[in-house]
Amino acid sequence: MQERLEGAFGSAGIQGFSMGGRTGPTLDGHRIAAYAEKEGLDKQNAFMEEIFRAYFCEEKAPCDRAVLLEAAKNAGLDMSKVEEILDTPTAELSEVDEQMQRFARGVSGVPYFILSDGKQKVKLSGAQPPEQFLEVLEQFGVIDDA
Repeated sequence: MQERLEGAFGSAGIQGFSMGGRTGPTLDGHRIAAYAEKEGLDKQNAFMEEIFRAYFCEEKAPCDRAVLLEAAKNAGLDMSKVEEILDTPTAELSEVDEQMQRFARGVSGVPYFILSDGKQKVKLSGAQPPEQFLEVLEQFGVIDDA
């Protein structure tokens, strides 16, 4: 698995990949991600990229409040809203519960992607090479055969 992840990170131009970071409960990160989604997928993607970079490249804990705040700031989220979410244990919790129920079935690895063209769905579990995503996008007719 380590080799596959290193290859996936390397092909994406990400150097310094590590699995040495500390982990812990990630509910607060999920709650911020649920809020970020309401601000736009670009904000949610930016937040998640910051969290992934902090964990996989800097060995920072994705459950650490300071790490979450830094990721939210770098993603351009409203920091007063993020602090309010972190200070209110029930904030965004129903959204996270809904997402977990919706996506938990069949998830066997992370990250987990569901791609859809409105007619069909393709599920990709675990670190996937970019070519796998290109294949699905070609299958959906979103891009021409590369």
